Amino acid sequence: MPKRDYDLVFVDGPDKMMHPKSHPLTFCMDVLSLVGDHPLTAIIDKRLSTCFVYSLLFKSFRYDFLREIGMLGPVTKKDLRSGREISQKQQKKLYCFVFGHEYVR
Repeated sequence: MPKRDYDLVFVDGPDKMMHPKSHPLTFCMDVLSLVGDHPLTAIIDKRLSTCFVYSLLFKSFRYDFLREIGMLGPVTKKDLRSGREISQKQQKKLYCFVFGHEYVR
């Protein structure tokens, strides 16, 4: 992927969702290499594991269960959560994500 400022990115991979408790998550990390100082918006198509990872890494992530599309952004590198924030939210979000409960920030 060429290194430059993007406004909108469409993510369509990987195509498999592994259960987080028994297999490692597969996810597309291309968006992480594109996040910088320029605001970036990403649309993730039906890739639940990729959506789950981005929901942990960024505060401004939404998933539309009806359309099966994740929306990230607009984000910059300043919007990345710290390791501490991720570890505090990970357990609750994992439970809600796997069992379909509503997650309240």
